[in-house]
Amino acid sequence: MALARHSQVSSTVGQQLTVMPTIRCTEKLGRQIGRKLASVPDVSMLDWHANLLWLNRRKHVLFCSDATRLSCLTPPVSKSEMLDLPDLLRRALREVMRDEHFPTGAIERVVASLDPMLLAKTANRSVLGTMNDNTMHIKYLLDRYGGLSQLGLSELHHHLNHMPMNPNDWKYAIEAFRSHVVEAAA
Repeated sequence: MALARHSQVSSTVGQQLTVMPTIRCTEKLGRQIGRKLASVPDVSMLDWHANLLWLNRRKHVLFCSDATRLSCLTPPVSKSEMLDLPDLLRRALREVMRDEHFPTGAIERVVASLDPMLLAKTANRSVLGTMNDNTMHIKYLLDRYGGLSQLGLSELHHHLNHMPMNPNDWKYAIEAFRSHVVEAAA
């Protein structure tokens, strides 16, 4: 899959400005995928932040929605799989939405809205703070339940996305995401 070049961040269609969704990678993740990431303005409600996590000596990618703080953790991934971060995000998000009983049409609409995607540097310290908090929660939950194989990704996502979030006026991330999906469909 070809990623859009940085010069294609936005384009004018008639009088309407369209903005490409962006995955904003931490430096650690950028080094792992071997990409020099550009700074891109933070303008899209469809942006996600991503970070590389090592859990039980396996690589995982943690994604967090800028707008809603919904979090998705991938199953263990290889370096070659990490080269296509947009596909990893779409697969992880599809699973979270299925587990949260979103209608199939809504899932496909949201996943389709994330293609194509741009890769860029992180741009929001508040989202990075949420990701750091979620990383601590993930490590605690895995320790408490005896690892990811015992807990399962679905249950882990449920724990992460059913915590009140200050940036969401103390709503759960899943509630904010559900509202965001409903508003986008209207």
